[in-house]
Amino acid sequence: MAKFPSEDLFEDTKMSFGEHLEELRGSLTRALGGLLIGFLVGLVVAHYVVQFIESPLRDALEKYYLETDLLRLAEERGEELPKELVAFMSENRMITDEVFVEASQLARLAEEFPRQLETLQKTDDGQESDAKEADVRDEELAFPDGRGMLKTRIWRPLRTRVSSLSAQEAFMIWLKAGFVTGLIIASPWIFWQIWLFIAAGLYPHEKQYVYIYLPFSLILFLAG
Repeated sequence: MAKFPSEDLFEDTKMSFGEHLEELRGSLTRALGGLLIGFLVGLVVAHYVVQFIESPLRDALEKYYLETDLLRLAEERGEELPKELVAFMSENRMITDEVFVEASQLARLAEEFPRQLETLQKTDDGQESDAKEADVRDEELAFPDGRGMLKTRIWRPLRTRVSSLSAQEAFMIWLKAGFVTGLIIASPWIFWQIWLFIAAGLYPHEKQYVYIYLPFSLILFLAG
């Protein structure tokens, strides 16, 4: 009786259930090994990743503080701020702050910088009368015994700082950033190990679909 050749492409490569599990164990072990290496690399660059993630938040905070300070200055002046001042504060990231200083220190500065103080004294008393009265009230409330402290405005660079709510939160953020970065770095190796395990049971025409769509899927994953 004539024997027909087998059309099963996997006739010579059939595996038992236990052999399948062993092959799966090997693929997962290699994938986890690649993930561990990627995680270690991710920990090295985690600090830069956190800074990159924080940059939009820092920019938003700086914009908020700058706009708040500009509105406060406009309310104190009772009119729109000069464009030069707004440009100076925006370009140099400068905001104002109000502090109390000793009158003796102001006298010393008047002796060292007489010309600069003469320029500052040429202001419109009518526009700043309300602000001056408010300063006097603040001074009386803060120093009722009259120790010679005066309220003045200073300029300082705008600095924002993102703080954590607990001691371990900063460490966990750094650890998560390292893990996600490591996962992205190791993802091609992990996908390759998964593909080797799955491809062994696919027909050639089935593999063609994977060859077409897998590169696009990997690119979209990395881009996301």
